[in-house]
Amino acid sequence: MALPKCFKTLGIVPATALLLSVYGLTHLSLHLLLKATVTCGRLSFRDVVAGSLGDAGVLSMQLVVIVNNLGGLVVFLIIIGDVLSGQGDRAGLLTPLGAPWSLRPVAVAFTVALVHTPLCLLRRMDSLKFTSALSMCLTFLFITITLSLVGDRIYARRIGTINWWPDQNASPGDVLKTLPVMLTAYVCHYNIHPIFSEMANPTEPRMRRVVTTALVTCTAIYWLVGAAAYVLFTDRTADDVLMNFGRDLDMHRGEAWVERAVKLGYAISLSCTFPLIQISLRQNIFDLAGWGPAPEKPYLFVGVTVRSLQMRCS
Repeated sequence: MALPKCFKTLGIVPATALLLSVYGLTHLSLHLLLKATVTCGRLSFRDVVAGSLGDAGVLSMQLVVIVNNLGGLVVFLIIIGDVLSGQGDRAGLLTPLGAPWSLRPVAVAFTVALVHTPLCLLRRMDSLKFTSALSMCLTFLFITITLSLVGDRIYARRIGTINWWPDQNASPGDVLKTLPVMLTAYVCHYNIHPIFSEMANPTEPRMRRVVTTALVTCTAIYWLVGAAAYVLFTDRTADDVLMNFGRDLDMHRGEAWVERAVKLGYAISLSCTFPLIQISLRQNIFDLAGWGPAPEKPYLFVGVTVRSLQMRCS
């Protein structure tokens, strides 16, 4: 949801160029990783790194993945808390219910307990295929709603000034902030091996097609979300574009329903994505602790501890 802000800061042309550049680098790195996997005959990220960089490389990789994934999941919970409980003067979906249900700690705790924990207890990527499909459907719903609103603005000639090139009022720091947003959007390398190992017929050409299809689809989604939401809100585009859905829509009617649909859909989509990141986080914690691929006794303990830490940080 920070991509529209990137388009506002950089302008549509440079933002598109940066997005395509990061796509190209990600595509190349994933194919090199897949080639190394097939060459050495190892189906885990850890084993590939160990074969190339040794124990020091494995330790560095595990720490980076743990910090990155843990931080990402904390951000997910913060966003879900904003959607459910509101932020500042922006009401959340549960605000009309009043305390205690609208309180952020209560809303996040119930979401983690009733939604995230059951999904995160699943051990295979394949078990998450239906939630992943739901997440994609909700993403396309968001794009459809945004494009419809843009079309309505264009028809009514109410589109604001669009920056095709970098915003003259943006500082160098603002421009640099767009880089980690773009890079983080493509971080998926730790999920390549679990998907590859669970395929019915795991061959390099087949996995290459999966990687290419996924990256092209994600790039198209990122561009549509970033460009369309920026064109919709122009100079009012917030750091988190979800905050624009509401009073900034300037609709004659149905504004509240559109706001609820977009925010609820995004919260559900994040919750469906949550276990995909959790699987890699959990596995690297197991490896770092020397417990092996799927230990029985510490499995639930680690899951509960990690989610409690995420809730505390959020």
